Amino acid sequence: MRSRVPVVLALSILLPTAMAAQPAAQPVSPVVGQHVSKLEIHDVKGFHSSVESRYTITGTYAIGSDWNYEGPYDPNKVKWSASYDWKAEGRYEPRTKATTEKVDLYSIDARSHAGSLISSMVCNRDPWREAGQCQYVVTQTTGNPPVALLHDLNAAARGVPFSSILNPSQRAALNQEYPTRFLVGDRPPQQREQFAVNAPRVAAPAPGSQYRAQSPLAIRLTPPSGTKPQSYLLRVEKKNAAGGWELVTNLPASASEAESATGYTGFGAHKPGTPANMQATPGAWRVSAQVTSPTPSKWSTPNEFTVVAADSPRLMTDPVQPARRPAADASRLKVR
Repeated sequence: MRSRVPVVLALSILLPTAMAAQPAAQPVSPVVGQHVSKLEIHDVKGFHSSVESRYTITGTYAIGSDWNYEGPYDPNKVKWSASYDWKAEGRYEPRTKATTEKVDLYSIDARSHAGSLISSMVCNRDPWREAGQCQYVVTQTTGNPPVALLHDLNAAARGVPFSSILNPSQRAALNQEYPTRFLVGDRPPQQREQFAVNAPRVAAPAPGSQYRAQSPLAIRLTPPSGTKPQSYLLRVEKKNAAGGWELVTNLPASASEAESATGYTGFGAHKPGTPANMQATPGAWRVSAQVTSPTPSKWSTPNEFTVVAADSPRLMTDPVQPARRPAADASRLKVR
């Protein structure tokens, strides 16, 4: 689906300037231009099923300085210093409310990849088709995107995926096509092939293992056979009082970290300022994973484990640890 009505957001952020009157004996500080940025959303495509909705969104982003201080506004006094093309891949799961987005930024001047923004959050409603705030937003950057990019995007789309700030026409077009593309069989062949990739395997935490609260929890993955993932999404759930599983958070992780000997260790610790969705409190938990780049995979089988109190005197044997070698059979020992 294509929508050719762009969304243009001109974000002007006033930076400190030396405009105050100076004593005659002192030199006047130079005037500093105001930071200005422009974000445009061009094309929006959606692919839907009963399990999830996927979106591909493209647009442009530019940054510069506005030197309009006196007199009528002159557009020629806006100097654009850098321009970028961007492409976003978004996904929303209505059952778990899990929402992810990856934004790739490409420098038009350098003709190269400038960096990426990978975000995960929990949204009660599909943020691309419906408006509304999300919770537990976690965003990671890779590469060398402009310093102002994250600030500008947060100003335009706080608490929602950056690519979901659609105009009414774009959002209406997505909702109009939603019922007719609800079945997996209606996906284009390329979209159907993306779901043929086998799932990764959660190597740690192992099923039945135990961990103390207030300590980092290592999440280690094994990639699907014959693939070279670049990034993963880790889904962390906790069992509630009724015996059901509730989503706590979705964590983006690079393949180099998740597949390493130590694994992903950003979840579980109770350090000052740690948000609630990043803390492992006592109870029953489970974690599953999915490849997100370069080709999305199926979700892995979740591994269930237990978190006990921090002062628990002893933990059960962690199946992740190497098994001990069995003792030698005395009947086979030779006596000299």
